[in-house]
Amino acid sequence: MESGETEPGRCCLPTVDQDIRPRRWPWLVAMVVAGLSVLEIVHYQRVSAQEAYEQRYPIVNSPADAQVIARGLDRWRVSAVVAGVAAPPSLDTLQLLDPCAVRIEGLWRHRMGDVETVKAIVAIPLEEAQRGRYMSESDRTWVLAHLTEPILVASVTSYDAPYLPALGADYHRGSRSGVAYLFDIDGALLCAGSYDAASSEYVDLSFDPNAFPSDYQLSLTRSKLVGDLEDQTALAIAKGLRQVRTTLAGASPGRVDPIQR
Repeated sequence: MESGETEPGRCCLPTVDQDIRPRRWPWLVAMVVAGLSVLEIVHYQRVSAQEAYEQRYPIVNSPADAQVIARGLDRWRVSAVVAGVAAPPSLDTLQLLDPCAVRIEGLWRHRMGDVETVKAIVAIPLEEAQRGRYMSESDRTWVLAHLTEPILVASVTSYDAPYLPALGADYHRGSRSGVAYLFDIDGALLCAGSYDAASSEYVDLSFDPNAFPSDYQLSLTRSKLVGDLEDQTALAIAKGLRQVRTTLAGASPGRVDPIQR
């Protein structure tokens, strides 16, 4: 057989180097396509999550709101507030001066030593302020109003519950006395003082005997007495609070120094 001629029966057989070598590029393309698909899915999920988040919290802070919140968050010292709630200084270690100039109407009244409840309640405006988005305009207004309000703490040294024995009967006037403290959000003790509250001499306990069953009506009427004593307690605390300036010699500080959160 002359050079260059093809051997009979071997015409056009593939060579190892050319035709039966494994072709890797289809697999590479498939891997790239799969990778791009995963990235697109992740991106879509992130976009969908962001859209859902913005739909859940459509109200955002204005630039002015953001400045107020930034200043408030910078002043907050939760550890110092908690320390004050847990163990405020005794009144006999403080110099109590003029009536407290801070308005306390509407403030939540915490029990002295109830640290866990204080932590839970103060966390609500802090978390929402840090998020910077709100479910409604009223939520935004609430956060701005409560973010920097002081913390009112009170103890009860004596309590006599008001009581109504029966519908139409004379009621027993209740009383409550104790000590109250007002802390700033940086832990500083602003005001302190004792209070004595008593039920009002007259509480409107009128009722319509045809409106509700007698047992339920009695419960509603008794709740009026409880609410009246709560109102009188808030007034007595506001009246009893005094500004705190310094402590007596040798006593623990009346102002809790701010510490880091």
